[in-house]
Amino acid sequence: MFGRKFISSVSLHCFNRPHRNLFSAQTKKFYKNVTIFQSSHENYEQPVFQILLDQRKLRTPTGIHFHVPNEALAVAVAHEWDSQDSTIKRYTMPLTTLCNRALDTPADQHDILVGAIMQYADSDTICFRCQEPDDLVTVQSAAWDPIIEWVRQRHQIKPVITYSMTSLAKLSPLDKEKLIGYLNSYNIWGLSGIKSCVENLKSVYLTLAMLDGFCSAARAVELSQIEMLFQVSRWRDVPSYHDVENADLNARVSAALFLALLSHYRHDIKTNGTNK
Repeated sequence: MFGRKFISSVSLHCFNRPHRNLFSAQTKKFYKNVTIFQSSHENYEQPVFQILLDQRKLRTPTGIHFHVPNEALAVAVAHEWDSQDSTIKRYTMPLTTLCNRALDTPADQHDILVGAIMQYADSDTICFRCQEPDDLVTVQSAAWDPIIEWVRQRHQIKPVITYSMTSLAKLSPLDKEKLIGYLNSYNIWGLSGIKSCVENLKSVYLTLAMLDGFCSAARAVELSQIEMLFQVSRWRDVPSYHDVENADLNARVSAALFLALLSHYRHDIKTNGTNK
């Protein structure tokens, strides 16, 4: 059963058994109830939300008490834990995984996260175009050109299109500065979500389009796989694992987008410490 419990402070038995690894591929489920409670945290100006599995505080893989900056995110993570059956399957918990990464990332790593995202700016999937066959060239243009045009209008930057697989689609220094300025408006939580979106889609521009509501997560996933989908439509040869992989990719991107959107306006994390 999934319930909610709000208390200002707690003194309960916590996860302190190093041999229990909740983050292996599968672990036997050891709890019945999942609850949420509100507490204060030294690194936040506003209350945070923590999760109890029965009477145990959830922890991250590095041992930090799990906490998130808003209730909606806590409810979504709690739902992942409450949805587990007889075994805990980590691969079915993308939000928990993302939050763990954010919590285990020191707050002073903001610029490093921005840099990791920017690495994809010169190698964005939708900037690399085929020269043949003609049908694929047409499909890529029809699918990706509206995203490119939207980025130009919305962010006032000019993505570079290349037809070479050996050269980068390098942004100008000015455009990179604009993109970095936009990313700097997000906190560690938001950047963690954006980074995951970019890594899964191999695209900064598709991620920007999702963040602004220009396209959905499902559409962005589809656009990131244009060439593969073209080959499937041409040869009618769909690998047996395709549907599973596609569902997994959609779940990961949707979770990452959810985290980024929820976190965008949360700027009350103190910058002189870490997320621990």
